[in-house]
Amino acid sequence: EYCLAGWCHKQRIHLYPILSSDMKNSMIIKLLTLLLISLYGITAAYGDEPVRRTKSGIIIIGRGKDVRAVDPFGGKAENGVRYAEAANRYKEVFGDSVHIYCMPIPIAVAFYCPEAAKEWTIDMRAAVDTIFTHLHDDVVKVNLFDVLSAHATEPICSRTDHHWAPLGAYYAAKEFAQMAGVPFANLSTYDADTIRNYVGTMYKFSRDIAVKNAPENFIYYTPRDVEYNTESIRDQAEKNNSIAKENRSTDNR
Repeated sequence: EYCLAGWCHKQRIHLYPILSSDMKNSMIIKLLTLLLISLYGITAAYGDEPVRRTKSGIIIIGRGKDVRAVDPFGGKAENGVRYAEAANRYKEVFGDSVHIYCMPIPIAVAFYCPEAAKEWTIDMRAAVDTIFTHLHDDVVKVNLFDVLSAHATEPICSRTDHHWAPLGAYYAAKEFAQMAGVPFANLSTYDADTIRNYVGTMYKFSRDIAVKNAPENFIYYTPRDVEYNTESIRDQAEKNNSIAKENRSTDNR
């Protein structure tokens, strides 16, 4: 803010001799608008805002076909400490016979939250750092922030769903495999399949029509030339979220 005021003040000094009062004010407003656009990516000073929050607290970023909806992070520091203590306890109980890994999963708001919306969410990286600070040295820390940040321009998180995308899960699993010292297949050994016009859970959570009107491609990966079995479980929940029924299906390939 101080730099912004200083920048405007310098402009006003140069404009005073040649502009009327109304023209000076108009020009200052335009210059402010241009500066805000360059600094914060604001696409319009008036009218629709590129970032907004729904009544349910969902953050809507952008507009048109590229709209992204993200959940704010609400984790508390004390919960992170308890999480770390639980991981430490597992290691104490199982000892050297079992390796304990701690890999907190970042959500989309950690990578795509504009500056203007950061007051609506808690800093998730700081929350995870709190967890790592309280872990014992013999619990292996798997930090995904740098790994996923390096791929944030790729579809690692769905725009219309609160889950990460299969590509984000792939990069996370690869990082875990490297930390664990186990082999991991390259993405080039998978076949990519696409579900088009996908709209995920964030429309249900936000009830924002812009999300419904911005379907995306959901890309998932299947291993090539590998025999594998998958088991799917579809839960039917009651209004109190208790499980009323489970339907299981198995697919052998």
